[in-house]
Amino acid sequence: MKATTEKAFEAYIQETMAARGWISGSNQSWDKSRALFPGQVIAFIKDTQAGLWAQMEKLHGRELTGKLIEALVKERNAKGTLHILRHGFKFYGKIFKPAYFKPAHGLVQETLELFSKNQLHATRQVACHPGDSGTVDMVLSLNGIPLATMEIKNPATGQTWKHAVSQYKRDRDPHAPLFQFIRGAVVHFAVDPDEIYMTTRLNKESTFFLPFNRGSAPGEIECGKGNPQHPSGHRTGYFWEDVLERTSFLDIVGNFIFWKPVMKPLMMVRAVAGS
Repeated sequence: MKATTEKAFEAYIQETMAARGWISGSNQSWDKSRALFPGQVIAFIKDTQAGLWAQMEKLHGRELTGKLIEALVKERNAKGTLHILRHGFKFYGKIFKPAYFKPAHGLVQETLELFSKNQLHATRQVACHPGDSGTVDMVLSLNGIPLATMEIKNPATGQTWKHAVSQYKRDRDPHAPLFQFIRGAVVHFAVDPDEIYMTTRLNKESTFFLPFNRGSAPGEIECGKGNPQHPSGHRTGYFWEDVLERTSFLDIVGNFIFWKPVMKPLMMVRAVAGS
């Protein structure tokens, strides 16, 4: 299938992801000041931690939802998105889990059942700045918590990934909750049908993007020069068909993204493209 406009290309990616375990999200429930889909967060917690929810509801009543979201945002701002997804967040002495991942060893039925309840949403045209009406082409979220943003371009309309990179540098405020380093989405992708580039830290014109490509010829995979032909008709089809496949993506989030002050955080993510 060949998508000939930017919006058609967005829709094609979203539809392809829907066949691989993603839900096509609605931006109506988006809280841009907190960079969350609060309803999805609460729905997941109620579904997976019903006993704990009931216990807290007896104490807080109708105020529980607001207080819980406030506690999540506070701890995410203090410790980061990956931390709360992997370790949960504290609320009145209890730990709430906003996601469940498969452990490397010792899988049990209960773990698999909780893992199966994770919900991945791909949401288009999401408002990204509290102070204006600008939107980012797509937000990828786990149980209501954003993990990635995508700016999607199509050469058929005269724009490529390079224009997406420029858009991130010029038009995206790195201080906006969605784009804050560590606290917001973990990674940002500049995408077109032929190439993909990524960064984990927006910093206006100083933003550094790395290729997330497989290499179009032997020996090129290390330097990410282009991509080979793909059955989808788009050279970057491996991204939404393979890398973003539900189980693969959750495994990456749970086990293969790390941040350490002494190393470039995006290096660990980049390695996935060539796998």
